[in-house]
Amino acid sequence: MTIQRLPLQQCAELLEPMIRFYIYFAYRLSARPVHEFDPVLNKTYLLECMKWYLSCEDRISATEENMSVNDLADCFKMMELNSKNLDCRVLIESLYIMCNLDNIQPIFRYLRLPLHIKRTPLLKLAYEVAIANLKGNFIRVCRLAQSLCPLNKCAFYLYLPSLQRCSLHKLSTAYNSKQLSVPTAAVQHWLLFTDSTEVEMCCKHYGLAVDQGVRFNKTMFKEDVEMYKPQLNNLKLPEFEEMLTYTSDIKINC
Repeated sequence: MTIQRLPLQQCAELLEPMIRFYIYFAYRLSARPVHEFDPVLNKTYLLECMKWYLSCEDRISATEENMSVNDLADCFKMMELNSKNLDCRVLIESLYIMCNLDNIQPIFRYLRLPLHIKRTPLLKLAYEVAIANLKGNFIRVCRLAQSLCPLNKCAFYLYLPSLQRCSLHKLSTAYNSKQLSVPTAAVQHWLLFTDSTEVEMCCKHYGLAVDQGVRFNKTMFKEDVEMYKPQLNNLKLPEFEEMLTYTSDIKINC
């Protein structure tokens, strides 16, 4: 695209399905060994495409603002084109937030966006998830995440193991006790574990005892072990073709 010097709008149209592709298969192939699928390399390419796409959209918006009265016809044409692509931009803006939940820069970007974009439900929800995560309110993060659209859910579930580890560490301090325990069903609900077995496996991985409940103990929590990675692919996602084409106003429970 750089060598061919394609117009900004065409670049954005090409980059948008590429971004969807990287996120979808990052989730689908997350359990594969590194020699088959490299998540770090995939994330690098994904972020490059995202930044390129958003840069194109920013420059398109700047061009519209600088148009003179003599360019009125072109202005209306571009407005019509952008209206068709607004849903795609909203989706990518939200994915940029969800793929960078540990980074505050996407939040700053959101705050600078035009009101008509910021107020869209899909993007506003992604922002609320990011703010809750920034505040360390993991229960609210997981509750809000259940309303995300399919691709944003894919991005979130890739981040979930990190959130679960951080949350269990905090719970080990908040509920520190040698006698009392927290029901596994509660932990499963709070942190979106698939079932009680997964709760038990994850907690034991981090050094916490589980016996009809999780015994949180701040001295027993293992901070130096590798992150526990549960089996994903338990989301009910649309067909692949729809994942590459749905718009930001989709209403699918997955």
